[in-house]
Amino acid sequence: MKRVCHIGRALLLSGAVCLLSPSLLGQGRETGCTAAGCHDALMQHAFQHEAAEDCESCHEAGDGDHPASAGREFELSGEVPGLCYDCHDEYNSGKSVHSPVEDGDCLACHDPHSAAHPKLTIEPMAALCFSCHDDIEEAIGTARTVHAAVTAGRRCLSCHSPHNAAQRALLKFPDGELCLDCHDGSAKPGGEVAADIKSKVKNRKFIHDPAAEGDCLSCHPPHYSSKAGLLTEAFPAGLYAEGAVDSYALCFDCHDSDLFDAENTREATAFRDDRQNLHYVHLKREKSRSCIHCHDLHGSDQPHLLLESSTFGQWKMPLNFRVAKNGGSCRPGCHEAKTYSR
Repeated sequence: MKRVCHIGRALLLSGAVCLLSPSLLGQGRETGCTAAGCHDALMQHAFQHEAAEDCESCHEAGDGDHPASAGREFELSGEVPGLCYDCHDEYNSGKSVHSPVEDGDCLACHDPHSAAHPKLTIEPMAALCFSCHDDIEEAIGTARTVHAAVTAGRRCLSCHSPHNAAQRALLKFPDGELCLDCHDGSAKPGGEVAADIKSKVKNRKFIHDPAAEGDCLSCHPPHYSSKAGLLTEAFPAGLYAEGAVDSYALCFDCHDSDLFDAENTREATAFRDDRQNLHYVHLKREKSRSCIHCHDLHGSDQPHLLLESSTFGQWKMPLNFRVAKNGGSCRPGCHEAKTYSR
């Protein structure tokens, strides 16, 4: 059923077509609601709402003449967000729902007519997110390390759904699965190649417990960090560091620091010769060898997450580790074959 639109003294059937004023009646000129001189500013941007082709999709005429000097002669044909859901899928359910969606405030992020940005967002992505999440914007401005996903490609939408999600925090996939979706050794937008952690976690025989459980966030914050390598705690950026517990705070967030500090022990580590702590032998020195000299931090085909070879300058030295019933042996390029027994 067509609605009636009062335009000055003229009574017309409305689609999105109205006469501008009675003075144009004699000239027979008709134009749309968004023509120059009327509501043209609403449609000035490159991205336009499809519903704007028919204003009556969302607006309906009231009792007053249009245009009039007082009052609003048109009103929305429904309440937001119900009006939006007449055409769009409802996004207000799921394990996590974005607070503007939960509040039914679609216009907090979208312009209903036209916008300079895709999806009719009122600001570019990231800037739109930071208009609420300004604490994250402020932190990444001074952080030592910023996750590339925050600054490149689809930015926030690389990891988060904007409306709702089946995962916590509007995440697109479960935590570990989401990280591995990018960290698979392939090139990403911006040219950066994410480390291939996926093949280690999926294909190696021995997996670091947090990686096996998909708990990447126990070691890596998702947005930014004051530490190198986007880490939650200190860990050497290179192959060497001062032989102090604080240098390896990341590891000792889970592991017993006696593994590092106790010269003799029968409890702190299985890497010992009788009571002699062999971690202490390797690490407790002014310039200690980092854990990554011998261990892969995500996954390995060797027991104890051991590497097959260790890096020394440009050399790759095989560790030649062998497991024994009550210990083991290794013969890397840095020393002759040595055996330990617990």
